[in-house]
Amino acid sequence: MNHATDRADALRERSRARLAARQDEVIALSHSLHAEPELAYEATRSAAEIANLMEGGGFAVARGVCDLPTAFTATAGSGDLVIGICAEFDALPDIGHASGHNVNGAAAVAAGPVAGGHRRRDRGHRPPGSPPRTRPMP
Repeated sequence: MNHATDRADALRERSRARLAARQDEVIALSHSLHAEPELAYEATRSAAEIANLMEGGGFAVARGVCDLPTAFTATAGSGDLVIGICAEFDALPDIGHASGHNVNGAAAVAAGPVAGGHRRRDRGHRPPGSPPRTRPMP
């Protein structure tokens, strides 16, 4: 195998380990969201539960983004490479979480630390093949 393949294999294994470490809490979150469905803009308990887990995963959380009590951002690290994960976690009227939004919210909690755990803090690292940033980020 070549160096790139070895690095990709190592990256996959680290990702699996990070996900496995949080698997129980992510499944518990999905079940909790499903058990207590909240409609859009009313999902304050769900938003708090997800935000708290992101903080527990090492993210800085800003709550009430855009003057919405159910919106938040969770950030880690700095630099040119930015990864955004957007997830709906609200229930729908009359059907609750039959839409699967409880799984979306839980998946974001799992994906954030997995993706964020691969950043290189000491260098302006971009994955091979990613273009340089050509305009300032908002």
